[in-house]
Amino acid sequence: AFKLETAEQLLGTKRWKEAIALLAGTPPDSLGRPLLARALSENGDPAATISLLWPPANPAEAVQIGDAILQNGTQEQAVQFLALDIINKRTDASVLEMARRVRERRAR
Repeated sequence: AFKLETAEQLLGTKRWKEAIALLAGTPPDSLGRPLLARALSENGDPAATISLLWPPANPAEAVQIGDAILQNGTQEQAVQFLALDIINKRTDASVLEMARRVRERRAR
């Protein structure tokens, strides 16, 4: 609980990198995971987003990782992203759109 409170304080004061350092390694089913995703989003480091949120645990993370791949990912990362069950087996419109964009721009 202390870690979450501290992370929320860091996010509240826009100390993204400190929040990321505190929350790195947070399990996908943890309450800290959405805080980590927010800190990564605000920090704007695509490589960190890919490495710390991989594999995505939900559609929002899938979209966030897809965006990071579009910004700075490799073809190999794009192919791995498109092969994930969360991408293949989803009907969520935002995930489908992100998969289409990654397929067009990076997976060729």
